[in-house]
Amino acid sequence: MESGSLDLLPTALFSPSKAAQVRAQAQEWHQVDSWLSAKYQGRSVPQFERNEDTLKALLALSSANEKADEERDLLWNVQREALNEAKASKEQDATMMSAVESALDIDGKEALEVLADVATKLDAPKTDTYSIAETLCDRTQTSQILSQQLIHLTQLQKTLEAELTSLRAKLQELRSPAFQPPLSLQRQTLEWSRNTKQLRAKLGEYSDRLASAQSNQKESDATNVHDLVAKEEEIVQLEDQIALLASKVQAYQGLPQDTDQAVQKVKNVEQEASQLQRKLDSLFENLVVNK
Repeated sequence: MESGSLDLLPTALFSPSKAAQVRAQAQEWHQVDSWLSAKYQGRSVPQFERNEDTLKALLALSSANEKADEERDLLWNVQREALNEAKASKEQDATMMSAVESALDIDGKEALEVLADVATKLDAPKTDTYSIAETLCDRTQTSQILSQQLIHLTQLQKTLEAELTSLRAKLQELRSPAFQPPLSLQRQTLEWSRNTKQLRAKLGEYSDRLASAQSNQKESDATNVHDLVAKEEEIVQLEDQIALLASKVQAYQGLPQDTDQAVQKVKNVEQEASQLQRKLDSLFENLVVNK
């Protein structure tokens, strides 16, 4: 739909707000068409669908384009002014330099050229003698440091080259026939493999024999253990008998060694015991009667 036909809509004739909206939209389409015509510079603008989404997108694009054009023009103006100022400053410096050179004699011109050449080669921040001297000292110090580092690197390079030569010689020595495997190595390897198999078979046989011997030894050890337990029980019984006899012997300690005397002493002790028993019985009876 063309932008000019928007004013002829029936709704625009009866609604003032709608009419204002239609007029504003028509103006926006006119702005977009003008921008597109300017961009295509007399060429025909491609056909596209005219709706609100397209209008919004084209308005945003035209606004961004105009803003970019303004920034570009502003940048060009700033660059143009800076270039003009640089040219004017250069011309002024050239005029001043020409005036200075015309006022100097031959020695002064040579000194000025030497000073300028030194300042340029040293990349001094300023052209006064103090700055040039300070820069020269810095360059000299840097040169000395670099010289020392170069000497160190040269020595390191020589050391590495010597080690490399030594390693190459050792490698060549290792590649000599003295370090090559003997021709009979394969035959010896086969023989060792065969011997290994035989030894493994014998190892299994010896392991079985050892296991059998250990089993027999365990049975023999078990029999010996039972015998030892029986012997130990007999020893315990004998020790008990010895203790009983010792207690009996202990009861007869203090008796005379003569048998008759010992018998007589035992009888005397028995009589004393009988008397004490009778006395004890009498005391017990008296105690009962008194109660």
